[in-house]
Amino acid sequence: MTSKVEISLRLLVVEPPTGVALALQRGREGLVSCTTTLSDALAFEFTLVVADIAATPVRFTGEFSQGPADARFVYVRSGTLAGQQDSAWTRRAKVSLSGISAELVQAALESGRPLEAHVVGSAKDGGPFFASVPLVQNWELAV
Repeated sequence: MTSKVEISLRLLVVEPPTGVALALQRGREGLVSCTTTLSDALAFEFTLVVADIAATPVRFTGEFSQGPADARFVYVRSGTLAGQQDSAWTRRAKVSLSGISAELVQAALESGRPLEAHVVGSAKDGGPFFASVPLVQNWELAV
C-alpha cells in the first residue's frame, strides 16, 4: 500500500470513574467527547491515517496520533484536562497503538469495520487512569 488511507478505531474505556469527565485528545489541545455512553463504559470513535502499512509497527498519522513514528499512541484526558474545571483530577492516559498489525489494518479496510480495544478507566487510587495504560482487550476487529 503506497497511498494513505483512513481506518476507524473505537476505544472502550470500561469502569470509568464516576463524575469525572474524559475526552480524547485531538492534536495538541483539541478535545473530543465520548461518542457513546454505556452502563459501564465510554466509547471514543476516531480515525487514523495509515501512512505506512509496511513499517513495523504500522505508521499512523492524523490528528489523534501522538508520539514518535515507531511508538504511536492516543491520549485520553480526564478531569481539568478534559475541560471539567471543578474536577479534583488532572490526568492524561496514553493508549498504545503498537498492537495494531498490518493484518489488522488490512482486515479493517476490507471489512469496513473499526478496530477496537478496551482499557480500564479507573486507577488504583479511585481516580481516572493515567500514564501508559495496559489494554485489557488488545486491538482487534470490532464485531
